[in-house]
Amino acid sequence: MNQQEFLAKRAELKRALAVTAELTGTALSAAAVDVMVDDLQTYDTAAVLSALNRCRRELTGRLSLAAILERIDTGLPSADEAFGMLAEGWRNEELTVIVPEIAMTAAGNGAWELFAAGDKTGARMAFRDSYARLAADVVANGGKVEWFVSRKGKAVPASLRPAGHSRR
Repeated sequence: MNQQEFLAKRAELKRALAVTAELTGTALSAAAVDVMVDDLQTYDTAAVLSALNRCRRELTGRLSLAAILERIDTGLPSADEAFGMLAEGWRNEELTVIVPEIAMTAAGNGAWELFAAGDKTGARMAFRDSYARLAADVVANGGKVEWFVSRKGKAVPASLRPAGHSRR
């Protein structure tokens, strides 16, 4: 991104942020807007603008950076969706599934062992907690999602992307 594109993106985010703040009854200082724009510039502009649109429609209180970040679509499936994909692969070793790297990490944090021992509910709960922490880290670090192919319990980096999903 060249300097002109950088400044144009920054100006667009500032305008959208100012409108959203006004419509949610939130007073933001110029310094606060600058800091929020700095944080938001690491994300895809369209994703941030979409999140700000959702904030305008959904928020009943003040606008915050956390509210915006919660609404940025990172392309990650929910914890339940990711667990369902992995669990189906665990039940059927001939099945190949494509999952986010964080799903494989969350599975390795105790969920797989509980599932293999027959405790599907415990596995799901352990997976969800771990996945939620890892997904929050992805969002905090700009939303870059790495995908892996899982076949017979082994994961390899995927260059494929699930149809209908945009990835950064």
